[in-house]
Amino acid sequence: MLRLVRRFLPQILVGLTITGIMLVAYASAGSANANSPKATWASAPLNIIFAAATGTGSAPGSFTCSASVSGIVLRVIVSNPLRMSLTATPSSFSSCGPTPDMVMFTAHCLVSATLCKGTYQGLVQIRQPDNYRDIPANQKIVITVTVT
Repeated sequence: MLRLVRRFLPQILVGLTITGIMLVAYASAGSANANSPKATWASAPLNIIFAAATGTGSAPGSFTCSASVSGIVLRVIVSNPLRMSLTATPSSFSSCGPTPDMVMFTAHCLVSATLCKGTYQGLVQIRQPDNYRDIPANQKIVITVTVT
């Protein structure tokens, strides 16, 4: 048995070293993720409903961050950008923290009323470009365009 251990001792030591490195890396990533800020939206999902003849609709929203973060930018995505636009005003904030940041979301038809009717999905991401990261969680927006 001792001969076997001596024969494979270099491989055993390399295996133990790699395992130790992996455990330290896993623990570091876990603690970094636990300390990263998270966002909370006041209402999720947010609904914007308007008549196609109007061509536009808006709804207010707000969010907070679990830890203070600076240099926030909102990235807005809509499911069909050829028919609908979605904007956030303001689209950037100097900081985010426990005090709610207010934002107005506006949806606007880009096509005629008959082509615009239907339901669209929007998504708002909170980004911190200086640190190359997104702050979870995203805001879902449901846009419903009706015909009256």
